[in-house]
Amino acid sequence: MIRPALQVAVLIGVMGTATSALAEDFYKGVKVSSMLTFQHILTDNRDLGLNNLNTGESYSLQPRVRINVPLGDNTNIHSDVRALIIDSENGVGAEDETGISSNAGEGFVELRELWLEHGSLFGHIPLSIQAGRQRIREPRALWWNRDFDAVRLKYDSTLFKGFAGIGQNLAAYRTNESDFGEDQEDRFRAFAEGSWQYSKDHFIEARMLYENDYSGIEQVGTFVPANDIDEEDFDLLWFGGRLKGRENFEGTTLAFMDYRLDLMGVAGEEDVITTGFAAGSSRPVTQSRSRDVFGYGIDAGVNVKFKGEHAPLLSFNYAFGSGDENPNNGRDEGFRQTGLHGNSSRLGLSSSGVRNYGEVLRPELSNLHVISAGLGVPVSTASDVSLFYHYYRLDEAASQLRADGLAANLNNRDKFLGQGADLVINTHLLDAFKIKSNVFDDARLRFNLGAFKAGDAYGAGEDEFSFRTFSELMLRF
Repeated sequence: MIRPALQVAVLIGVMGTATSALAEDFYKGVKVSSMLTFQHILTDNRDLGLNNLNTGESYSLQPRVRINVPLGDNTNIHSDVRALIIDSENGVGAEDETGISSNAGEGFVELRELWLEHGSLFGHIPLSIQAGRQRIREPRALWWNRDFDAVRLKYDSTLFKGFAGIGQNLAAYRTNESDFGEDQEDRFRAFAEGSWQYSKDHFIEARMLYENDYSGIEQVGTFVPANDIDEEDFDLLWFGGRLKGRENFEGTTLAFMDYRLDLMGVAGEEDVITTGFAAGSSRPVTQSRSRDVFGYGIDAGVNVKFKGEHAPLLSFNYAFGSGDENPNNGRDEGFRQTGLHGNSSRLGLSSSGVRNYGEVLRPELSNLHVISAGLGVPVSTASDVSLFYHYYRLDEAASQLRADGLAANLNNRDKFLGQGADLVINTHLLDAFKIKSNVFDDARLRFNLGAFKAGDAYGAGEDEFSFRTFSELMLRF
């Protein structure tokens, strides 16, 4: 593994190289960008009044440096290093631009990306290869938006683009190693996506991911660390397609309408363990079982934009992840996402990332129906305001969600999860206040306020309100 001292050395070395590059101008093609992010997150009643977990809060400072160095006409190397300084309480961590939260209360230095790319492979201009730790992403982040150790073969032409690759995270890339727990080790992935523009502004896309978690599970009777449990190993295939497009209108009050339809499935098999409780920092493995997996999901949305400088945009979305009707039949019919997903994207008119399924609940698309509607307004060329509503319902009654932002269990009887609303405000400060700066290339402020009202699926927590605010100031140099 990369040890903490080595990671700090990498950060110092990268920043030192950047400084030298700028001072001596030894290579005119070197591009250096730096960023400083101030972030505040506040949560209230995250346990819906059930466990005396009231407010949680975090303040963080995140410096970041990215360097791109050309090594020839068709080859370049890219690095991205981030540090986190955080003060937090009650389990509230900081977030990066993918929507992924860090472990609360632990600062670190992180090597986010370090890859080499070679273009015009075999003399073919659209073909390139990229190897190393790299960001794999797609706009909706249903499939992937993560930093990942991989090798990718990429193709990018006028009407078709896509990639295919293999990878496996090989080491911890944070000084506190919080990104490489037991559940993240020994997971091999093969993945691909393709996008074909079959008509102007209309696309057909396909994606697949095969993952083999070969880490092995603990035997019944053994003890595992309570804070680092690998609960499942699996051999799974995700597959899916996306239709998306945009229609522009002339001679009407509408400017455009865009649409998107995702159909996704997952199939394979998995081994799962159950743990009990014991004194101390370990838990006993009480049960081990194997089962087949087959689930499916849908995510569809439509945006309608009206004409005019401050005209609104209306958005509508429906998402569904199948649930498991019979947990005891040796077959799990619940859909689950890839583990590389982010579920944070630029919804509607928002110029920054927004949680696809709500700021407070933040669920994985599994055993769930989500109906969403949004209204976005461009206040000016530098600012936008959006309001989103979410309605949540379980597909099958359950005792908990696969992953979510609350610390409350379900009653395993009712299906109505609740309702949520999010207010999102974005401002580009330099443009908004007409500031000419020789220091900052950009300065952005975003504020998200989320509220959630629990439904009867939370039992004694029904009708309780939970709130979450996310504030961020980002300075780019």
